[in-house]
Amino acid sequence: MASEEAKQRSDSAANVQRHWRGLHERWKVMKQLTWVVSSGLDKVEEQDLFDLGAFLAQEDLAAQLERRGSLAGPLEIDGSEEPKRPAISSTKLSFPLQEAGVLDLVSALCRKQLPSKAFVVELLTKQAELLKALPNVCEYTVPANVEMCIVGDIHGQFNDLMHIFRTRGFPSATRPYLFNGDFVDRGDCGVEVTLTMFAWQQLFPGSVFLNRGNHEERSVHSMYGFQQECLRKYDRSVYELFNVAFTHLPIGAILNGAVLVVHGGIDNELELEKLREAPRAEYVVNVSGGTGGQKRLIHPAMRARMAEIEARDKRQRPINSALWNDPMQCEGILPNKPRGTGNLFGPDVAKSWLEREGLGLIVRSHEQVREGFDWPFAPGESCVTVFSASNYAGKTQNKGAVALLSAPGAEGGASERVSAGGSAALAGAEGSAAAAGGTSGGGDGQPAAVPMSYTYPFGTLRFLQHEAEHISGLRVEQRNVHKLRCLCIKYRAELLKAYTEADEPGTKRLPVGLWASITTDVLKVSFGLMPLRHHLLGPSNDAATIDYAAFLRRFQLVRPELDPLYRRHEYLLALMYKVDAEGAGSVTPQEFAKVCAVMATQFEAEAAGELCADPEKLLAALGPVGTLGIESGKLDIGAVGDQFRVRPEHGQRPSLLALMHHLDRHDIQNLVRPAVPMEVNEGDEGSPPDSGDEAPPPSLLGGGGGGGGMGLSRGGGGMLMRR
Repeated sequence: MASEEAKQRSDSAANVQRHWRGLHERWKVMKQLTWVVSSGLDKVEEQDLFDLGAFLAQEDLAAQLERRGSLAGPLEIDGSEEPKRPAISSTKLSFPLQEAGVLDLVSALCRKQLPSKAFVVELLTKQAELLKALPNVCEYTVPANVEMCIVGDIHGQFNDLMHIFRTRGFPSATRPYLFNGDFVDRGDCGVEVTLTMFAWQQLFPGSVFLNRGNHEERSVHSMYGFQQECLRKYDRSVYELFNVAFTHLPIGAILNGAVLVVHGGIDNELELEKLREAPRAEYVVNVSGGTGGQKRLIHPAMRARMAEIEARDKRQRPINSALWNDPMQCEGILPNKPRGTGNLFGPDVAKSWLEREGLGLIVRSHEQVREGFDWPFAPGESCVTVFSASNYAGKTQNKGAVALLSAPGAEGGASERVSAGGSAALAGAEGSAAAAGGTSGGGDGQPAAVPMSYTYPFGTLRFLQHEAEHISGLRVEQRNVHKLRCLCIKYRAELLKAYTEADEPGTKRLPVGLWASITTDVLKVSFGLMPLRHHLLGPSNDAATIDYAAFLRRFQLVRPELDPLYRRHEYLLALMYKVDAEGAGSVTPQEFAKVCAVMATQFEAEAAGELCADPEKLLAALGPVGTLGIESGKLDIGAVGDQFRVRPEHGQRPSLLALMHHLDRHDIQNLVRPAVPMEVNEGDEGSPPDSGDEAPPPSLLGGGGGGGGMGLSRGGGGMLMRR
């Protein structure tokens, strides 16, 4: 009897374990799927923003709008103004910088205080002088018993930078750091991140190195947030000083005589000698891509200088490659179409380039990777990507990571996995390029175990992963589904045409596999839709055939009359923000008519152009918002944008959809003008403004760093801050 009960208990335990393993495997698959979908949708969104930015940059757009001042740059802020948050009053912030002063600066930034404008001006001026004296490619040999910490993209996520410092310690003469570009944009705290890095480099110029990233370039960070952030926190004069410093940032570094660290990558035409000689202070991005189907216009004065421009581009091409190139799985070289500039390089190119230059490894950043580091070709071979902004921009779930390089022949430390709370747990010891003790993945859902440490003749390279702030997987999945449904509305006409052509029998139904294939192609996404069909098809997701007309009817705008304009509604809103140069948040009916005329001209071959050709018809389609605009003489831009919201389905929360729509509109507004300056309570200079968090401000060595997320955005590790 006892043995039978024991057997039953054993069988029950085995069933529970088997069930748990099954659930765990499904969870891993869903986590991987969420990552793939998020990455694919981010690429689509970035391309859309790039196309919109190129549209707004057209030479003749101002003439088309016919309104003086309507295309003026971001609002000027009086240069005498102090920061829009309480300034640091400590007397330690003086020059020459001392360690106590830098620690005081970092501590204050963690409390969401900004240094005075006078201090920032002097810091940036001295930084430009320091950087100007450095070569394009710096060199550093890691001493014995020391590890160089290589930090990838931070993108204004101050919490991640503070988390790395809490884990590794602050920079010092025996604790070197190399920050590999993209300090700004996306996150809310690019100012805080950059000031912190600059201050540490001025304190320890021989052991703190900064490489330039593609976002340290004016045409890029004017589109992706840093310009608006800087004008919100200081003014245009400070923003210009940041730009001067950025132009003098070195392009790369060689460590231990064998490891090239650059932000982007290489190609078969890049030569280190040419990279060393390139005029980095003159560099501007060489855009080779299109503009979403729109005409590229060249000003007559520029056409006469094309030979000069082409010669300049040839001199700067090595810099463009170092900042923008990406690795790819296939061999050879291809144009980097997703980015609109630079090249994609294969494993054969990387291997031959390293042999030609006498180097052993390329460490680069520039790409968000799920585990914080990634070997694009094979573990331990040729090239590795390091990305340090965890849960990037609050939209995807990814770890951040840093790379640690020791001296040749030195024993590397134990590989560590750092938790969100800052504690470290041993995950394994170092190994070799062929086999290593520590691995990433496993219980965290990585498809294959990847060693965390590699030993080479030039030293041991190991990786530390972290997650500065947790982000809900459910929130990421909800955003993905919302973006997919928006794409279905945007390409509704193209989808219907493709479905109809494939429906040769005329049954109004398609096999589910064919439906998924056609939809993937039309939406131009890089992932399959079969695993997501229950989100898109609803109750009919298990059917063998799909009623494609019913599928297209599922997703509707709150005002279906605007459906023809939905694909280009971001352009309409952007032009309205352009016309509203004073930042009032509204335009007059006459100004709206001029915007409509531009839209009708630019998109005359599309349904959007047809609807915009008749402003009165468009105002009628806007419903009460249009009527109120005519009666009051002011058309509220935010209210117009709200008419393009997606109608919630049964069971969906309208507030969540409204928030996602508001964030999308915020991105459009950031392309055009800076955020509204923040208001500070003059009588409360000792505490930071309300950021929407109930927790007290984090301390320097305590919880997450925070610093500066005052505008509504998706930065800082995913915390949504309110102004």
